[in-house]
Amino acid sequence: VARHQLQIKLIHAGFYGPRAMTVYLGVKLILMLGPAALGLAAGLIQAVPLSRGILFGTLASGLGLVLPSLWLGRRKSARQLKIRRAIPEFLDVAVICLDAGLSFQAALQRVQGELEAAFPVFAFELNIVLHEIQFGMSTGEALQRFAERSDMEEVRSLAGVVLQSERYGASLTKALHTHAKALRVKRTQAAEENGQKASVKILFPTILCIFPAIFIVILGPAMIQIYAMLAKMKH
Repeated sequence: VARHQLQIKLIHAGFYGPRAMTVYLGVKLILMLGPAALGLAAGLIQAVPLSRGILFGTLASGLGLVLPSLWLGRRKSARQLKIRRAIPEFLDVAVICLDAGLSFQAALQRVQGELEAAFPVFAFELNIVLHEIQFGMSTGEALQRFAERSDMEEVRSLAGVVLQSERYGASLTKALHTHAKALRVKRTQAAEENGQKASVKILFPTILCIFPAIFIVILGPAMIQIYAMLAKMKH
């Protein structure tokens, strides 16, 4: 179960190779055992006290246990952000291609070429989708697998729109038009929410960094004058 969960995390981070898990676990093992071995060796050759070498080696090994997982999570988030930024452009170009009379598969091929320079991660995923379609998978199923690889709600909803259109024979162009509008509204609401959060987030840096400087500028001359008056009173 743990290996399967790790495999899913690696896929979400964009590592699809068959040796990705082996390389990841190998690097993690080196980061865990290497510092402990170096600390012990440094203590044995008396470069540092033995207890200190073991202590620092153990602490560094603890970081080696945690840091790879943190790095994997950050890579997944960065990859999702790149895909999220590309989805509106993808929908706009795909709808234009469908309005021009192209099939959805042809539209995907066109969009993949158009977005390859600006959004290489998204174009790479579209290339996988196109290959799966060529191997006999439906477009909706290929997009659903894309959603599983990326672990993104935006891609899941897009795959659901295409699957419903294929299943019930509805107009894909109209469905994508509606989905694109809904996505724009959602992005606008998210931007407004982030804007409201920014005022709260900036409060603490303001209090910690700006207010002390203001107090020094305002109270500094008064404190100097008070110190001078107290010095004169002593004399």
